[in-house]
Amino acid sequence: MTIIYLSFSIVARQAQAILESSGSGAYDKAITELATLKKYYPSITTDEGTHPFTECASFADDIKGQGYKAQSDWHFIDQPYYSDAGTGASDFPDFVYPASVDVISAITTCVDLLKGNAIDADNLYLQQLQEWFSYEDDQKSFALRLIIHYVGDIHQPLHAVSEVSSQFTDGDRGGNDEWVPNKDGAGNMHAVWDSVMYTYEGYPNTVSLL
Repeated sequence: MTIIYLSFSIVARQAQAILESSGSGAYDKAITELATLKKYYPSITTDEGTHPFTECASFADDIKGQGYKAQSDWHFIDQPYYSDAGTGASDFPDFVYPASVDVISAITTCVDLLKGNAIDADNLYLQQLQEWFSYEDDQKSFALRLIIHYVGDIHQPLHAVSEVSSQFTDGDRGGNDEWVPNKDGAGNMHAVWDSVMYTYEGYPNTVSLL
């Protein structure tokens, strides 16, 4: 059985519940924003049905193989954890921190885009969005999906740290290189956290999680 990574879906479902109950109209605005990309780019939004806010939570992962791999490094910020006693950055020149892109900067840019805030023309994230989509409405609809996914990502501890040691001189990629006995597809520490400690394996209904 293949595992489905649900940490971000659970966060999205909780966010949807909060927005729906807030009475602010924010949820309806989000649904309207999401509809733009679904209308003009149906091939990359096929998993979104009657609950698009939660169902699009896996979007940023799903599209990596559809021409949008450039945002693969936007999902995390690998702050170093030097696990060998007495070691630090100077002992591991192969590990680069901070990286040129990270999830916090990506979220910030996407939020600024949605708010209509001024963004530096040299901003790497904005430049990539503009390369993918000519129209700002499409960029915003895409950016909202990234926010929904990335906010879920940063609730997963291993999206925020990388072990750096004599074993992992250039980092363990947020636990992806820390192998554990495989259970329904979760065979490394990152996958174990993504499945919420093996709680959600297989294909549970993400919309009815809460």
